[in-house]
Amino acid sequence: MDGVKVLIKQKTAMTSFDIAAVVYRLQQMLPMRVVNVYGIEDSILIKVKGKHVSGNLIAEPAVRFHLTSYDIVEKGIPSPLIMGFRKHLRDSIITDVKQYEFDRIIYIEFSNSRKLVVEVVPRGVIALVGNDNKIIHATEQRKMKDRVITRGTKYTPPPSRTIHPNELDARIVMEAIKHGPDLVRGLVRGIGYPGEVVEEALYRIGISPTSSPNSINLRDAEQLVEVLKSIYDESRNSGKSYMIISDEETPLSITPFNPIGLREAYQFKIKTYDDIMRGFDEYFVRVARSAIAGSILKKLKEEEQKLNRAIEKTLENIRDNEEKVKRLSKIAETLSQRINELYKIHECVNKFREQYGWPFIVGNCKNVVDVEPSRGVYKVTLGDDIVELYISEDPYDQIVGLYKRIGELQSKIERAQKILEELKKKRNELERSIRIESEKVRALIRRKEWYEKYHWLFTTNWLLAIGGRDASQNESIVKRYLNDKNIFMHAEVHGGAAVVLFTNGKTPPTQDLRDAATLAACFSKAWKTGIASVDVYWAWGSQVSKSPPSGEYLAKGAFMVYGKRNYIRGVELRLALGVNIDNDAPIVIVGPEHLVRKRALYYAILIPGEIDPSKIASRLRSVFRKMAIEDHKAYIEALSNEELRMRIPGPSRILTIRKGEAIEPPRPHK
Repeated sequence: MDGVKVLIKQKTAMTSFDIAAVVYRLQQMLPMRVVNVYGIEDSILIKVKGKHVSGNLIAEPAVRFHLTSYDIVEKGIPSPLIMGFRKHLRDSIITDVKQYEFDRIIYIEFSNSRKLVVEVVPRGVIALVGNDNKIIHATEQRKMKDRVITRGTKYTPPPSRTIHPNELDARIVMEAIKHGPDLVRGLVRGIGYPGEVVEEALYRIGISPTSSPNSINLRDAEQLVEVLKSIYDESRNSGKSYMIISDEETPLSITPFNPIGLREAYQFKIKTYDDIMRGFDEYFVRVARSAIAGSILKKLKEEEQKLNRAIEKTLENIRDNEEKVKRLSKIAETLSQRINELYKIHECVNKFREQYGWPFIVGNCKNVVDVEPSRGVYKVTLGDDIVELYISEDPYDQIVGLYKRIGELQSKIERAQKILEELKKKRNELERSIRIESEKVRALIRRKEWYEKYHWLFTTNWLLAIGGRDASQNESIVKRYLNDKNIFMHAEVHGGAAVVLFTNGKTPPTQDLRDAATLAACFSKAWKTGIASVDVYWAWGSQVSKSPPSGEYLAKGAFMVYGKRNYIRGVELRLALGVNIDNDAPIVIVGPEHLVRKRALYYAILIPGEIDPSKIASRLRSVFRKMAIEDHKAYIEALSNEELRMRIPGPSRILTIRKGEAIEPPRPHK
């Protein structure tokens, strides 16, 4: 079916339908507490926690607003603006999230009467306002025709021309289509809806988007209104998102409705996400990575063009000089071979010049074909060449001069070749540095899975084991994830990670139990005591309770285990820590050596010791970077010391650092 193909240009910002869908989903997750606020380039990352959510809200002016599980590894020192946001928002409760009218503007309301306004419109800002609606902080200070964004002034949203779907009727549609040369552009301009929505609606009712505005009647308009309203309802209620992908695997758009019409019309690939936030999350990260790659590619081409011009000019000079050397060498060789003849010609030339003048030389002296009195030059034919000789210079001296000139040209050629080598080397280094920087920037944006907030590993048969980093996480893990079919593990010492092994409803093999026991043993207080091994016990979830015996009290993070405990004796306090690349980003994995060796590019073996984890992390990163082959260097560069430090149980000693086999992925992919 013929169409305008509004999606050929990659979608770079969320639409009003996207905002409506995300806001509706967030409303179902309220209330949520603000844990902290971070600044990431032009974006604000709000770390939130609630009964139904634990993650980050990303607000990027003029681009997007949604939950993200991606994390920027190196956040840096907070700016004064972020410190201001933290002062007013940290530890407050998000009580409501609203879409302003049907525009790309979000109001986030807090328990302390503050309100954060996120504008996803072009040239949008993020503004924090008080209960008097005056701006406290804003990402940019601006004075515009219709409003002013400065501290202390009342916040005014930009004017909106977008009509809410619930207020849409056939009359409005018939009027709107007059604003464009065809249906789709008329509706986009007339009612302010995104092209992807309008085109989808037209395809669903069987009307070509390129049809003339005069081709539809009131009944068609009524049908279109109903479909647009159904797309709005689907966007809010489905909870899904759909990534539209081109034949070149380029993400073109992300929608909260199933783009069945667009898929049929253009044969686009569609990737469905059951979690609406994850779809938007994935899409905008891919767009950001694409933008970074495009920007760096542009820079590379500009620098490359300069270097290529310099290389071509140098090559041209080398070729010219080589041609001169070739020609002069031939002349010098001919002159040397006929030196006696030259002396006779030279004598003749001087004789006739002195007795009769320059014009009488030609025709009277053998092989002389021309003279240039003004330059003191006569020209003779020697074989196929015509050679210029100076009447005032001895022929032998002139031959010596030719060889000197040849030597000078050869020196120039050698210098030019060195310059050429340096230019090519510089170009190769430029390509390498830009590639590494591009990969590094992309690697800094990576997805953090839900279990990464805990200690974690995947066993031999890919069973997930997670352990709490503190008493609060121990409490949370058991409460949220320990059911009757999962296994509880703990080292036979007071203090340590409560480990939950997800069994998928089956009794795990002994090897998987031992793998998970490594997590329980190493991340226990036994590590700090410096002992070589510790016993670990396990029990089914049905045996674990937070309820103590009558008259007793259980501290936070402590549990009662009833019935038989199963023991894994002598679990070594020996932890392998390795790095690999996962989804274009570095990932740190830990576990017993036999697992990490198979799944890591580079890994170390740690045992209890005296060196602070931060120093161990710094040392490991440095060594991994030196060991890394060229293709891995950018990813190791993107690895932060903090990511390594968090996977180290405590004061340690490095036994060895080795190359891994990397014959298995670092973790399973969905």
